[in-house]
Amino acid sequence: MRFSSLHKPGRHAALPAALAALLLGGCAAVQPKASPAAEPAATASAAPESAPGLVSVPSQHSVKASLDRLTQMAQARGLMVFARVDHSGEAQKVNLPLRPTQVLILGAPKAGTPLMQSRQTTAIDLPLKVLAWEDAQGRTWLSYNDADWLQQRHGFKPELKANLAGLAKLVDAAAAR
Repeated sequence: MRFSSLHKPGRHAALPAALAALLLGGCAAVQPKASPAAEPAATASAAPESAPGLVSVPSQHSVKASLDRLTQMAQARGLMVFARVDHSGEAQKVNLPLRPTQVLILGAPKAGTPLMQSRQTTAIDLPLKVLAWEDAQGRTWLSYNDADWLQQRHGFKPELKANLAGLAKLVDAAAAR
């Protein structure tokens, strides 16, 4: 189950239509959900932290294992893995506490370039990023920017959201048992 601060329950079913082409996608008016503080207590499947346009998926694996799986799956699909940033590892080096927190930066120029050709500012959000993080209860989450939110933010051609659809499927697969 995915938790998105942008989509109402059930609306995220359209997301899988978009990383098939990966990466990098109109868009009916999207109404942000109320902030988590304004909502009733989160359910066990709802992400404890959220932000507009952020989709969070619970993972059945540790932060490291989740991104290891995501890396393998992305590379098997011909995607480029540009970098992996270990924020918690770097925090530890300077004696600052931070729960496991890593970011994988990945993409495909064939999918991302048309987005930038449509609206060059999209480049600030490309390549795509997936955040793997552990909440205060020890549960792992995978978070990424929603394709509708990216389209709304940058105003690229709505049909290009399809270039992003595969990310949701890839994240769901990496998070699953």
